[in-house]
Amino acid sequence: MSPKTKGGSSMKIYVIEDNTVYNEYVCNLLKKGGFKTEQAYHLNTAKKLLTKIGDDDIVLADLRLPEGDSIELLRWMRKNEMRHPFIVMTNYGEVGSAVESMKLGSKDYIQKPLLEDKLLPLIPIKPGISKKPKAERYSLTKSVT
Repeated sequence: MSPKTKGGSSMKIYVIEDNTVYNEYVCNLLKKGGFKTEQAYHLNTAKKLLTKIGDDDIVLADLRLPEGDSIELLRWMRKNEMRHPFIVMTNYGEVGSAVESMKLGSKDYIQKPLLEDKLLPLIPIKPGISKKPKAERYSLTKSVT
């Protein structure tokens, strides 16, 4: 059974990752957790896809993308009044981009390789509810130190 949100609609997680193998890995991990996913591999494709984003959907985006980065995507979303939860994932522990993404309202900034114990606890079953207490979640301070 897929996770439900307010009003009974199914939540989707938009995975924006240019590495096709890693994109599939993340989507399969999320699907095993009961989530529906949508995929994009480029910044411009992501922007087109996100014009159809639902109210309770979540964005999970790689920091570095062809045509730009996820910080640019997050800025674009905020400029277009899209206030959806946004999680940045990266192979690089860049403090500056982590701080900038958090200032723009990203939910978290996590380092790859992405494991179940890092990602799945960040995805709420219902808006505002996490599967694990906040103290047990992989946080910004753990990922960049």
